[in-house]
Amino acid sequence: MCESTWEDQQEFIIDRVPFFVLASQEWDEVFEGDEGDPVDFVGKEAALRLALLGLGPKSKAPTLRDRYQKTNQITKGRANKCHTRETKHNLRSLLWTYETKCGESYSSRKGWIQHFQIMLGRKFGQSRENIKGKLFRDLKVGVRCTCPAFVYWSSERLAQKGDYLLSEPRGLIKAPTRNFFFADGSSVETSYLCKHLMIAGRHFGSKKL
Repeated sequence: MCESTWEDQQEFIIDRVPFFVLASQEWDEVFEGDEGDPVDFVGKEAALRLALLGLGPKSKAPTLRDRYQKTNQITKGRANKCHTRETKHNLRSLLWTYETKCGESYSSRKGWIQHFQIMLGRKFGQSRENIKGKLFRDLKVGVRCTCPAFVYWSSERLAQKGDYLLSEPRGLIKAPTRNFFFADGSSVETSYLCKHLMIAGRHFGSKKL
């Protein structure tokens, strides 16, 4: 039996959205199915569909450029030792996939996978029409990386807090109980992007639709 990839699951979610019509803007209200029958979605399921439909609370997610500029210089420097390549993209779900490998002796030879997805809907203030011609770095973009640093150096936690994390978190989403710093004195609270997302983001951010 073939297992579905994370990208396949994202496409499935996008495919399902048009078949549900929102009956109310309340988070715990009832949706109607394609046959007109009420379907009760609660909790994460309702929140996910509301988010994909662009309803519910407005997002304060920063642009990709904002996150790049706020990330510490140590991570930016390490990103310069990495090489990235786009492996695939899906214009329907606006999802791009990259593979990045870095030159340090401790880096994985197999590399790590990064995902970038342009977030659409009223929640994010973005539509297919108003993003045309804009650099991706100036848009609100969801991200994820399969590397451990993304989880353990606060990038994942900051992504969830900032409303731009793709997929469920893999680590504990809470602030560190001690102050951790990079070699230049920068706090882990400045680790908005890992080095893999930094270098892949430069390539992705230069694109337009």
